[in-house]
Amino acid sequence: MSTVIPVGIRSLAISAPATIRTNDELRRRHPELVQRSEQSTLGRIMSNTDSRPDMSMIDASIVPYLDDPFRGVTTRRVLGPDESSIDLEVQAGAEALELAGLAPESVDLLISVGFLPHHVGIGNAVYVAKRLGLRGGGWNLETACAGPLTALQTAFALVRAGEYETILVTVSCAYSRYAREDDTLSWFLGDGGGAFVVSRVASGTGYISGYTMHTGDTCGSWYYTLELDDDGMPARVMRAKPETGQILRRTVEKHLRRCCDGAAAKAGISLDDVDFFVFHTPTAWFAEFAVSALGIDPERTTSVYQHYANVGPALTPINLHYAAHTKRITAGDTVLVYGPGSVSSAAAMIMRWGDVALGRPPAGMDAYFFSSSR
Repeated sequence: MSTVIPVGIRSLAISAPATIRTNDELRRRHPELVQRSEQSTLGRIMSNTDSRPDMSMIDASIVPYLDDPFRGVTTRRVLGPDESSIDLEVQAGAEALELAGLAPESVDLLISVGFLPHHVGIGNAVYVAKRLGLRGGGWNLETACAGPLTALQTAFALVRAGEYETILVTVSCAYSRYAREDDTLSWFLGDGGGAFVVSRVASGTGYISGYTMHTGDTCGSWYYTLELDDDGMPARVMRAKPETGQILRRTVEKHLRRCCDGAAAKAGISLDDVDFFVFHTPTAWFAEFAVSALGIDPERTTSVYQHYANVGPALTPINLHYAAHTKRITAGDTVLVYGPGSVSSAAAMIMRWGDVALGRPPAGMDAYFFSSSR
């Protein structure tokens, strides 16, 4: 009988731009949009109008935020003029390697989850690998907000198969580059990054199971157009269709249940056996909704969405880092991580938390991290 090789996360680091955009700043710069926020893009897609039975749970979770024009966001981090998503991946990747005690030449493969990448059509991987001084392969792997879990599942499988010993997974999101500030859609978006070192780990810890599905039923929700920016230069801009909110509310519970139940079934456990849940939280109410939908104790999850907004795939390492840094997750805990992606994939993963070295909280977040430690 073959022995399953334990593989898992050895270190975890996160990164965030220095620039913080506050609600007060947006109120000063766009008072007219705040006044008519319910008629804006954000107000339309984040509402509970035209509810149906299959939307009832998510729609109930939205209610406390309907009077807030920012829908639960207090601050969001945005890239400065001289920053890029590559910088976010390099910063997190370098710290993850330092935490793991690894030299760059020890990394056999880099998997970059850049959404959206700084270089269209090329991706961030080789740029990140070059700046970090890596010698191995550099791959781009992207499936929107499910990208980090998909990359981790790929890395775990490759290490377990013996193809590679050490893999660095870097993650970034640069939503602010693709959403106009005068479109309220941008008010719930931000930028961030993260990185994981994946290798063999101690017996009894690491990856247990994963479940992934495509989200073709969300096609037609988000899209990108080519427009002129304020300097008259061509730019890709993220847009939402009028029916986007309905599409997402109609599918969100189905994706969550199928992935979480699927991962638990493959692990041979029930959700009651999971010690802590880390959800990718694209809205302020997603964690509350997930708790209700899965019937779990609210104390078994957490979120820092309000301080970052929706930072796409970076939400996964950021929420996971926060949960571990504040001791909500400790060694030996069974952890389920879930990441939904529109027009891409949704994924859930179960792992047993081990001796994972953690990076520092981003500048400006220290007080929140330490005041929240149990």
